[in-house]
Amino acid sequence: SEAEGKAVKVISYQLPHLPPEHQYMIIFMERKIEEVLASQRKMMKRRGEPEDDIPDSVMAGIFQKHLDDTAAWLNEQPNIKTLYISYNETLDDPETSAEQIAAFLERDLDIEKMMQIVDPKLYRQRK
Repeated sequence: SEAEGKAVKVISYQLPHLPPEHQYMIIFMERKIEEVLASQRKMMKRRGEPEDDIPDSVMAGIFQKHLDDTAAWLNEQPNIKTLYISYNETLDDPETSAEQIAAFLERDLDIEKMMQIVDPKLYRQRK
């Protein structure tokens, strides 16, 4: 496969569809649910899609259940190792997150360069 040995961004809903014959190391970026919902609304508006009538409190519950189910599923997969990283903590302390990622991947990564990539200006959906 073209992606073997490379990093690929995959949304959580697609994880159960990964081919089971491969080994995966997943860095699961966790973010405040309110921020995810705000980001989704903004994206839908940009695309010209109609707003849904589901209240954020209901959507937050649905999304949290999905995250819980996904975490349980990941934990059961013998071919998947998962590191959970907080998006918000990464913005506040990129060095710690970079070190955790390097240790998880068991690679000698350039922590300084990784830290420089974190751009708090891209944090637009602050809640």
